[in-house]
Amino acid sequence: KKEGLNLSDFELLENGQVERCPQGHSPVVRKQKKGRITQGFSLDTCCCCLRLNDCPVKPGKTHYYLRYTMKSARITKRRAYEQTDEFKERYRWRAGVEATMSEYDRRTGVKQLRFRGIKAVRFAAVLKAIGVNIFRATAVRKAACCV
Repeated sequence: KKEGLNLSDFELLENGQVERCPQGHSPVVRKQKKGRITQGFSLDTCCCCLRLNDCPVKPGKTHYYLRYTMKSARITKRRAYEQTDEFKERYRWRAGVEATMSEYDRRTGVKQLRFRGIKAVRFAAVLKAIGVNIFRATAVRKAACCV
């Protein structure tokens, strides 16, 4: 991450346009062409701003401009959502499932089945899943006996 401010520090609307800068100023000019967005902030407010040196806005003839693409706006909004408690609560379940699926593949080699046909593949995959469960049950039982 670069030093100073970037697009994630600005308040974005649902359509990807900037509502306010980090200092609370709204843009006075908004332009959009082929996925590229240009937001113009007033010269008076930006030139007196304390964070102008850190800000990604560039001076123009009539305004200070913030230029970015729709893709970068979507990425910024997604990264901001990933920092919320709601996302972390929903996503934490995936970590457990990913570990299980990884073990399922590593221990049994389920991705390299030597069978053709849905019935044979399903049968082999189910047997391999049962095998992983037996391994896990044995490990739990062993741990309970040793304690």
